[in-house]
Amino acid sequence: MFSLTDNQVFILISILFLSLILNLCFLAAFRIKVVRKIDKILKNNSIRKESFDVFFGRHSLYVWATFFPKNFAKSGRKERLFDPEIIRSELSLIDQIIMLSHWFFFAIFFSITIFLIVFTDYY
Repeated sequence: MFSLTDNQVFILISILFLSLILNLCFLAAFRIKVVRKIDKILKNNSIRKESFDVFFGRHSLYVWATFFPKNFAKSGRKERLFDPEIIRSELSLIDQIIMLSHWFFFAIFFSITIFLIVFTDYY
């Protein structure tokens, strides 16, 4: 167990809540801006999102297809779902930054939470 001072705990918890707030903001921007845009792109290419959206899993598929198109195609999802190049050509740099920021702040929030639970006596 780590022994942290009160100031260190305050800083960690402040970063934890800040990352939670930023994660939620980027999640909202991701769902409002990027997911709607991708849904529209797929609809224009006659691909129904209902055929692969189970418990909002399409959000993860969109990120996977955007940043890892070779793995997406290699796993067979290109043939069964959609071609990732359809999405990649239409997304702007801002859309990709929103996607990465959402996952970045989620990782920070998750890491600090696990650190506080496992390695300290404060949680």
